[in-house]
Amino acid sequence: MARRQFVATAPSLTAIWALAGLYLSLGPALAITLAHSMNRVVGGLVIIALAGVGAITGAFVQNVDPRTLILRASLILVVGVGLTLIAVLIDSTAGLYAGSVVAGLGLGASFSGIVRSLGPLAPPEKRGALFAALYIVVYVAISVPTVIAGIASSHYGLRDTTYGYGFVVIALAAVTFVAVSRRKVQT
Repeated sequence: MARRQFVATAPSLTAIWALAGLYLSLGPALAITLAHSMNRVVGGLVIIALAGVGAITGAFVQNVDPRTLILRASLILVVGVGLTLIAVLIDSTAGLYAGSVVAGLGLGASFSGIVRSLGPLAPPEKRGALFAALYIVVYVAISVPTVIAGIASSHYGLRDTTYGYGFVVIALAAVTFVAVSRRKVQT
């Protein structure tokens, strides 16, 4: 049971941590570019908009059913990244921050739902291995796509890299939504 749930949620797990990696690496440059400013605070605030909101959200969704949380968070992530991409397209700093806040809501809720959906499915003696696998996905997802984005941004530019990265994140969140919604509720 844990393996099926892990596979169903792995795309979203990859999406949220790849998104976090993008924000931590290229987010400040993107915010500074859109704001037409050299103020580093402008760049730092976009990280807070995503990661800060994500952390706070995770604390507030503890009593929500994990499956419901994953489904809703996947949709929120799609909306947040979509808003962010539109903001980049129309050169809107305020839109970038708004999209980042919405994406942060999806990130925090999704991670909380995924962790809470997996834990009870593994017997206690295998729970450590399950969470080790979860964090392997997290670390690969935050690092490998970030390196690829860094290389891509030097070849294709910051905006085009952001569009490509964003569309991949949206697709992964959508795959999780479909996979989790098709799974029968475990009682």
